[in-house]
Amino acid sequence: MRLVGALVVALVAAACSGGGASAPAAPVDATTPDAATTDEACAPGSARLGSSAACVRGPWAECGADHDPAPSGWGCRDRTPSEPCTGATREAVGSAACVPVGDCDAPFPPPGAIIVDGASAVVDATHKRTIGAAIAVAAPGTVVAVEAGSYAENLSLDRDVTIVGRCPAKVSLQGTGLAAQGIRVLSGRAVVRGITVRNQPAVGVSVAPFAAVELEDVVLEDNGMAGVSLSDGDATAKITRSVIRGTRQSSVSGEGGWGANAQAGSTLTITDVAFSGNQSSGVRLSTQSKGTLDGVVIRGTRRNRVYDFGRGLSVIRGARAKMTRSALLDNAEVSIVVGDDGAELEMNDVVVRDTVPSEGGGIFGRALNLFGGAKVEGTRVWIHDNRDAAVMVAEVGSHLTLRSSVVSGTALDRDGQVGRGVTVQEGAAADLFDVAIAGSHEVGLAVFAKGTRVRAERTAIVHTKPNLGPAFGNGVLVTDDGLVELVDVEVASNYGIGVAIGPAAAILSLARVRSNTVGLYVQDGTTLREVGSADGMTPAAREVIVTTDSPLVGNGTRFTAGVVPLPAPIVAK
Repeated sequence: MRLVGALVVALVAAACSGGGASAPAAPVDATTPDAATTDEACAPGSARLGSSAACVRGPWAECGADHDPAPSGWGCRDRTPSEPCTGATREAVGSAACVPVGDCDAPFPPPGAIIVDGASAVVDATHKRTIGAAIAVAAPGTVVAVEAGSYAENLSLDRDVTIVGRCPAKVSLQGTGLAAQGIRVLSGRAVVRGITVRNQPAVGVSVAPFAAVELEDVVLEDNGMAGVSLSDGDATAKITRSVIRGTRQSSVSGEGGWGANAQAGSTLTITDVAFSGNQSSGVRLSTQSKGTLDGVVIRGTRRNRVYDFGRGLSVIRGARAKMTRSALLDNAEVSIVVGDDGAELEMNDVVVRDTVPSEGGGIFGRALNLFGGAKVEGTRVWIHDNRDAAVMVAEVGSHLTLRSSVVSGTALDRDGQVGRGVTVQEGAAADLFDVAIAGSHEVGLAVFAKGTRVRAERTAIVHTKPNLGPAFGNGVLVTDDGLVELVDVEVASNYGIGVAIGPAAAILSLARVRSNTVGLYVQDGTTLREVGSADGMTPAAREVIVTTDSPLVGNGTRFTAGVVPLPAPIVAK
C-alpha cells in the first residue's frame, strides 16, 4: 500500500558563520518571491555544474557506437529493432534490423562428421537417420552433422560431442512426451550449433552438475520451464549468437518460464543473445551462481500464472553478474532485480527502458530494484521511460553506485500517484556521480528513513512533474531522518519544491537550486545553517548545512513554511 501524508511543521531557519551552533530565526514569508530571476535554463541534456556555473553536457551524454542520443536530449538510447524478431533471426545491440541466427549458405557438412539425414539416409557407419542413433555410436570428440529436417527426439549426451545443424532455419529438434527435455548434457562438454530446439515440454537444454555446454547460433523457442537450465548446480553454459524466446511455465509444476536459469554455483556466459517474450524471467541467476552478459537484449518478459512479475534479469540469493553493452526493453514489473544474501551486479553501457506494470493489477514498472544487502555498480546506464520508482534501493546493506548515467521520463504507476526517478529507503545507501535525473513525476530523488544515505555529485535533478493530484513535483525529498549530500548539483525547473527536507539532515555544497516553484523547504524542527565550506562536516540529526556558494535563484519562492504534504515511502519489493 502507499502512504502519502501531510507533515505539519514550522520552519526553523538560521544563518551562522563557520561551524557554530545554529539558532532559530523567524519563519520566512511563504509569499516572498526569489529576488534573483536572471538565471536562464540550460538546453536538454545539459546542466549548470562546476565552479563557473556554465551549462555543460555531462558524461551521461557520451554515446558509444551501439547507441544513439535519446530524443529527449538526456543520455543515450539503444539501437535495436522496434518490434520483436521472429524465426531464425534475433535482436542485436547496435542494429535497428533483425539479424540472422546462423548461415544457411555456410559450407556443410564438416569433414569427418557422422551425417544425420532423416528417413532418406542410407544407414552405414557415418550416416544415420536420427541424431540419437549418431550419438550412440559417436566416440568422444565426434562431430554429428544434421541435415535439414524436423527431428522428434530427446537427446542425452554423456561424452564430449559436437552437434552441428545446417542452420536453425532448416533444422529443428521437436519435443516428445510431457516431461521431455530437448538436450540433456549429463557429463563432459557438448557443443550444439546451428539448430532450433522447439516445443520441449520440460526444458530446452539442461546441464547436469560438473557438465558443460556451448550453444552457438541456436534458436530455443516455445519450450517449457526454461530454455537453458543449470538448475542442479556446478554446471557451465556458454551461449553465443542465439535467441531464446517464448519460454513458458511448466505444464507440470507451474513454475519457471525462464529464458536461461543458473543456480547453486553454476556459471553462465551469454554473448550476443536475445531473450524475447519469456515468462517470469529472461535471465535468472540464483544461489551463488555467476553470470557474464555482453551484447544481450532482453525484451517483453511477462508474468506467468504463478508469479506476478516478468523480470528481465534476476540476480538473487548471493549470485553475481556483470552486464555490458546490453538493453532491457518492455519487461513487466521490474526489468532488473538484485537482492538477498549480498547479490551483486556490475553494469556498463546498458539501456533499461519502457518497463510496464504486469497485466492483472501490477503497479510497478521499475527499471532496477535492489534489496536485501545487494550491491550494484553502474557506469553509462541509461534508464528511460519506466514507472513507479525507476530505481529503488531498499533495506540495510543495499548500495547503489551510478556514474555517468541518466534516469529520465519516469512515468506514474497504474494509480497515477508515484513516478519517482530514484528512491532510497529503509537504511540503504546510494552514490551518484555525474548523473542526470530528468522528467520524473512526483519526485526526482527521494530519501527516506534513519540510516539511509545518498551522496550526489555533479548531478542534475530537473523538470520533475506533478502526479495526477496534481501534487508534489519535487526535485529532491529527504525525510524520516534520512541524509542527503548534494555536492556540485543543479536542482532546477521542478514543478514544486526544489529541495524539500522534512525531519532529516542534509548538506548543500555548490548546489544551484533555481527556477522551481519553491526553492528550499526545511521543516519539522530541522535547523538550517549557512557556512563558508562544508568540507569534512557532518550535519547533526535534523540539521541542514548550506554553503554560501549554493545560490537559490529564479525560484517563485525561496523558502516556505506551514502545512505541506510530502510523499512517503512506497512498497520496496
